[in-house]
Amino acid sequence: MAEGCARSVVTSIRGIKMRPGYLVDKTEAQDRVLAGARPLDLMAFSFKGQAAGQLGMGYFNHVSVFVGDETALRAAGVWNDPAVRPWQDTLRSGPMVIEAMRENVELAGREAIFNADSVAVLRPQTLSRGRRQAALRDLFAMIGTPFDFHFDARTPDAVFCTEVPARVMPELRLPLRELYGRPSYLPDETVARALQGKLPLRLVDFVLGGRNGWQGAGPQELAARILSYWPEDGGDE
Repeated sequence: MAEGCARSVVTSIRGIKMRPGYLVDKTEAQDRVLAGARPLDLMAFSFKGQAAGQLGMGYFNHVSVFVGDETALRAAGVWNDPAVRPWQDTLRSGPMVIEAMRENVELAGREAIFNADSVAVLRPQTLSRGRRQAALRDLFAMIGTPFDFHFDARTPDAVFCTEVPARVMPELRLPLRELYGRPSYLPDETVARALQGKLPLRLVDFVLGGRNGWQGAGPQELAARILSYWPEDGGDE
C-alpha cells in the first residue's frame, strides 16, 4: 500500500514537525559551518524534531551538496558557466546547497540548511580542479530533476538526497545497499565508511545543537552517534 502511494506517504510524513531543528537559531554555529565549507562538500543532517527524522533509518536523515556563493564559485572557476548562470541572482543571497528534498532537486539557503539538530561536513578527496568543475556543472544541471519517492537508485529520471552526490561524483564510490528490494544509499553508511577511511571523503566538521546551545565535536563522537542507531551491527560496518 505504501509503495503505491509513496509520494503521498513521504509528503505527509515530512509535514509532521514536532519542533524546529536545534541549529535553526544558533547563528554562531551556522557561521562556523559555512566558513569552513567548500563547493562539493557533502553535508549530512540529523533532524529528530521531525517525523521524517524519527521514522527514517539511522542517525543522519539527509545529505546535500554545498555549492557556496558567488565568491566560492568564482574561485572554483564555474561562476560564468552556462549551468550556473541562471542561478546567479539566487546565489548572491548567500551560501547555498543543492539537494533533493521536496518535489525536485533545488537550491536551498541558510534557513533550510540549518533547520536540523546536527550537521557533518565531508570533503571529497583526490578530485582535480577540472574534475571538480565538471562535477559542479553536472550538479547545477540536476536542478529541477524530480524527487524519487521510492528511493531507488536504478531510476534514471528521478533522484533522492544521497543519490545526488553519488551521480555527480561517482569516484566517491558511495555504498549501495539493498533496501526493500531496491538499491539505495543510506546517509549513515556513507558517513561511517568515510570515518573508517573506506571512502575518499574527509571529515571537515561536526556540529551538534541542543536546547541550550551547541558544540563542535570530533570523529569519535560522530561515530558513537551513528553506532547508537545500529547496535546490531556490532561496529563491524
